[in-house]
Amino acid sequence: MKVLVETRNLKTHFAILKGILRRPAGAVRAVDGIDLAIEQGHWMGLVGESGCGKTTLGKTIIRLMPPTSGHIYFDTPGKIKDEIDLLEETSANAKRLQTLRREYDLAIYSN
Repeated sequence: MKVLVETRNLKTHFAILKGILRRPAGAVRAVDGIDLAIEQGHWMGLVGESGCGKTTLGKTIIRLMPPTSGHIYFDTPGKIKDEIDLLEETSANAKRLQTLRREYDLAIYSN
């Protein structure tokens, strides 16, 4: 099968800023070392607890957030691209790379 999206050792970290001067005091590792491959014709679900990094991973893959480190490949597994190539490729594939947001109104019904 053809691999459409692949990540290798993908990391996205956020600085923890403290004090009046907002100095870095640590980091939150929202995405830390993710390796995955999504093949053509396959469905994939990402499940986890609230705040575990699911949305951050998705936004990093479609380049709405910059990765701290790691690699993201589109249709070209194993080929390392520089930052400019990744941005150009993502712009060219913008219509193919989308987030899908579903919101459900949850309610308890009485009989």
